[in-house]
Amino acid sequence: MLRRDSNRNERTQLSSDAALKVIYDRYRVSYAPFTINDFVHWSGTTVKRTKNIVHENSSNKQPSSIENNRGSVNVRTIPKFDPFVVSHKTKFYIAEENIPRIYKKAGHIEAAILDNGVVVGFWKKKNNRLDDFMLFDNNEWLKDQVIREAKRMKLLDSTEK
Repeated sequence: MLRRDSNRNERTQLSSDAALKVIYDRYRVSYAPFTINDFVHWSGTTVKRTKNIVHENSSNKQPSSIENNRGSVNVRTIPKFDPFVVSHKTKFYIAEENIPRIYKKAGHIEAAILDNGVVVGFWKKKNNRLDDFMLFDNNEWLKDQVIREAKRMKLLDSTEK
């Protein structure tokens, strides 16, 4: 759908630094929490150039950490190959011993379960329905939260458990 109030032939001229700032802001909104090295890995730019972009405008927020997001219940299911799990250089959001459970051989990446931005398990679907899920820790409260999220995402009927 084309907005009638915009001229599609009109182009905005941005310097390369201004364009990188726009990309950085969009990355920050989409993939936080992250570090500058994650952005550099994802974008292919340099650390020095990214730091200049971040520091030139004081309204830019610094990259956030997972610890800042702790404290509220935020269980989410994300699909296979979700950008969250492929857009960071380091795997700070998953315990080292659980990396092989999400990142399989031949580049396959499982659908993950997140709790406040930390991978706590994986899930599988069959015929667009939740087929099975596995949590890395045996936590009944978290299992209930995953089922609640699956119902919210319409992966389960409200009567299923």
